[in-house]
Amino acid sequence: MIKKHLIFGLVLSLSFSVLADSCDEALRLMENPLNVKRKRELAVIAVKHCSAVKNPKPLLSLAKMDLAESKFSESIAWNEEAQKLNPNLVETYINICDIHNQMKAYEKTLSLCRKALSLKGGVSEADRAILQSQLGVAAFLRGEETSNNNLIKAAENYFLESLKYDPQKGHNYFYLGKIETDHYDNHEEGTKFFKKGCDLKDQPCCEKLKELASDQIKETPTAAPAVAQPAPKALPTPAPTPAAPLEPKKTDFGVLPKGDVESLKRISGLYIKKGLSEENAQKLEAGLAEQLKAMKPEDRKKMLEEFAKALTK
Repeated sequence: MIKKHLIFGLVLSLSFSVLADSCDEALRLMENPLNVKRKRELAVIAVKHCSAVKNPKPLLSLAKMDLAESKFSESIAWNEEAQKLNPNLVETYINICDIHNQMKAYEKTLSLCRKALSLKGGVSEADRAILQSQLGVAAFLRGEETSNNNLIKAAENYFLESLKYDPQKGHNYFYLGKIETDHYDNHEEGTKFFKKGCDLKDQPCCEKLKELASDQIKETPTAAPAVAQPAPKALPTPAPTPAAPLEPKKTDFGVLPKGDVESLKRISGLYIKKGLSEENAQKLEAGLAEQLKAMKPEDRKKMLEEFAKALTK
């Protein structure tokens, strides 16, 4: 009887080894660049070999292919099949949460991401950063959709928590900046977040900085022309000595290199040609100089080129 069980165990072990070899071979074929046009077909074949040894890789590959084609429901289904092989596979939760956010199913994202954070298998810091950020996006967009300030506050906490695990996630700074400017009316604090995100090459943050600079120009008050009033008759008095004109406050260019300073002055001159008063052009110049000081050289160059290009159209 014992001998019979040993033989059965050996056969089962050998069968599993053969299946594992078949799975590895199927994955090699699937990943071969020469088979790129047949990748979906090979992935389906790989699923048959790999599911028996609980390898979810071909299922994740199919999910990724469907997501690239905006087949959201199909992509979710493949991820859920992968979860059946490994219920603690964090990647599948991240994938599905991302799809729910794209489909504006924010409540589903909030529920699933919270569940993922408490998986028994443990969650790495990198994955925690992603899940907290996904929670932030869902809470923020749902909060704006329903005018729910509690969700906006929750979103702020999620983004800050995400940055604890990964401070390099630029889009977190974008949403934190929007919360400060759009919901707390704190433009100074919001600008700081946008600058941090722009330094990390987050394009929406850089675009928001330019938008804020443009709004600053529009909001700068210009003196209204004085309405002429008939002067009362009075005895002539000696004309007063005209006061010396006040010197305009010069822009503090700080450590900006000469080339950037010249570009700033050129932009200021172009605004004057467009009809902006010299006083307001100087204020614009000063505001841009402060923003440029906090930016990296390549970002400064790009921002100055875009301003000059827009003004010379």
